[in-house]
Amino acid sequence: TADELRAAGQLVDVAVGPEGDVAHAVVLASVSSFFLQFLEGRSGERPPGSVPHVALPPGATPWGWRAVLAFAYGGTLPRGKEKEVEEAAQALGAPRVVAACAPQPGGTPQAPPEPLEQQWETLRSMEQLHASGLGCDLRLQAGDEVIPVQRLALSCSCDFFRALFTCPMREAAHDPATPLATKLSAAELHLLLSFAYTGAVAGPWPAVLEAAETSLRYQAWGLLTLCLDVFTHGLTPETGPDVLAFAVDYGLAHVGRAAEDFILATFPSVVATPAFLDLPAHLLIRLLRSDALNVLHELEALEAASRWLVANGGGEDNEAEELLSSVRFALMSGQELKKIPSVTAGAANPGLLHQLVVASLSPTAQLPCRVRSWPEVLVVCGGDTLTTDMAARKPSRQLWFAHRYLSAVGLVKRVEWRPLGRFPDGPRFRHAVVVIGNALYVLGGKHYYGARDTLASVYRYLPMEDSWEHLASMNCGRSYFAAVGLGGFIYALGGSSDELYCTDSVECYDLATNTWRRCQPLPEALCGHAACALDGALYVSGGCDEASRCRASL
Repeated sequence: TADELRAAGQLVDVAVGPEGDVAHAVVLASVSSFFLQFLEGRSGERPPGSVPHVALPPGATPWGWRAVLAFAYGGTLPRGKEKEVEEAAQALGAPRVVAACAPQPGGTPQAPPEPLEQQWETLRSMEQLHASGLGCDLRLQAGDEVIPVQRLALSCSCDFFRALFTCPMREAAHDPATPLATKLSAAELHLLLSFAYTGAVAGPWPAVLEAAETSLRYQAWGLLTLCLDVFTHGLTPETGPDVLAFAVDYGLAHVGRAAEDFILATFPSVVATPAFLDLPAHLLIRLLRSDALNVLHELEALEAASRWLVANGGGEDNEAEELLSSVRFALMSGQELKKIPSVTAGAANPGLLHQLVVASLSPTAQLPCRVRSWPEVLVVCGGDTLTTDMAARKPSRQLWFAHRYLSAVGLVKRVEWRPLGRFPDGPRFRHAVVVIGNALYVLGGKHYYGARDTLASVYRYLPMEDSWEHLASMNCGRSYFAAVGLGGFIYALGGSSDELYCTDSVECYDLATNTWRRCQPLPEALCGHAACALDGALYVSGGCDEASRCRASL
């Protein structure tokens, strides 16, 4: 950060006050008109390492000046001597500090400034100074352009420039009168400058990819973190192949796993995009060989391989054979096998295809062929938790999934749980969860233990996107109830509702219209029961009745 550079005495260009507190003039000018005038009047060409001394103006004490200094770098003000700080801020022309010190109407103390908000305001002021050519202490040659820069801004956002400007190298003592030659393109330098002042990347998808590559090349880790967040949370069928190829090229395992899982789950949609045709052959082979490839039938996998081969001129001979051998011909029906010649027309040698099909159907060690299936996991959603000393219960808002099963004693397996997400509206327990189309529907429950703490809200969670959607609420709050998905509807059956220990009411949610309607009630009021759907019918078993008696009925 800029404050760390100041503490280390790096890139400082002004000493202030009786004790010569060193600082960066461009930071001070972002909060103070006094230092802005100093910056405007200073010659742009200074001997390297020279630090001019500036005396404090009348009315600014050392304590007040240091409070303004702390505000400029950290967005905070020290407690105490507010009047002295306010007078110093007025003398130094720091209106944001004056506003932070001034009491509110009625004499109540002003709330302390929000540090992050104030730091962003300072950064925006530095950007305006850069646009005006103020505070630029070096010119960089990038391609055919000579671009004035503030070394401090680049050093704070990019480790490459921090090392270049602060380590004992020739570039650190470069004469500012002449441009410093670099190997950056003008577009790369403009990108790094823009991020240094805004903390954002603007532009279409190719610009984000270029930003990620630039951030890795010049160690702009904040920019890389932003790009990787876009990669993992903004995946689409159009961007998934690019992200996977990028992650593999640069060894970003976490991003690669996220992109690969997304492509496997949405494979038919990915195949239809132009980006699919640019996938490297070895990555497509890896996808086609995965058990988690989400295809309706194996002919879809063959169609994808054929489309890629046609677009890439058939590929190398060994490449085409390896690609086509990744298709599981043994899973195809007789009708699908007959379609192979038409699907692969112009994509591969018919003789090679015949050889692969015969080999896959022969009674060798290759059989039986594994069926493709998207891996399903066990998910735990919220519920009651116990404190570590087992003395109290505490509602949870966390979702966990079973990542893997590890061997324990005998036949027992130890489950390795990993966090999946969090309820968007706080803790929830005694709720119901329904899974439809790889989406979790969370209904009702309680957020605390009171009779009036029952919830009627409904949320849909998409694990692939890590996103929650608030759906239409139920007609009444429910807890200790069962919910079942059947034929495009979700049925909420019985349960506890506010003051009622048991209710017989049933309501139905229409997924297509996002609406609830009441249905035929249960034969008797129940809570704590189980329910399931089978062959188009709903089955309800067990539970407790209004007298708190356990039922054995079905």
